[in-house]
Amino acid sequence: MPKKNNLNLKEALRYINLRSRDNARTPFWWDNTLYAGFSTVKPWIKMTDGYKDINTNNNKLLEFYKKCINLRIKSEFNNVFTFGSIKFNRDNPYLFNFIRSYENKSAQFVINFSEEIQKVKIENINNIILNTIDSLDIEDELIIMKPFQGIVLSV
Repeated sequence: MPKKNNLNLKEALRYINLRSRDNARTPFWWDNTLYAGFSTVKPWIKMTDGYKDINTNNNKLLEFYKKCINLRIKSEFNNVFTFGSIKFNRDNPYLFNFIRSYENKSAQFVINFSEEIQKVKIENINNIILNTIDSLDIEDELIIMKPFQGIVLSV
């Protein structure tokens, strides 16, 4: 069989199958249950690896984002999120960290976009509005942000 670009037809088809667009069509990872919560029966297309650790369960960033939108729409902070001034803290490149203030209220958003623990100093925390995980760890006046953790604080 003739070769073009150092691949024969059989090798080329095998390569195409490895890089098929069906990879983007694999079942969505809703949770860590069998078949990732996509179905109760085996899907026709093979499940990709990783759904047990990476999925959209309630403590993930997608749910956090939805809750942030809900805060903007119907909470005591809706004017803060809609009309408030914004001040970014760029001290740590792995953290998306900013404060929104309006009248006598302020809220601080901190999201850790890294796979490593990050520490951040936040002064005058009144209360925790949202948190992607169950607890907020504080050590020596620093908040310990776990990988991919997001918080919204009243400050």
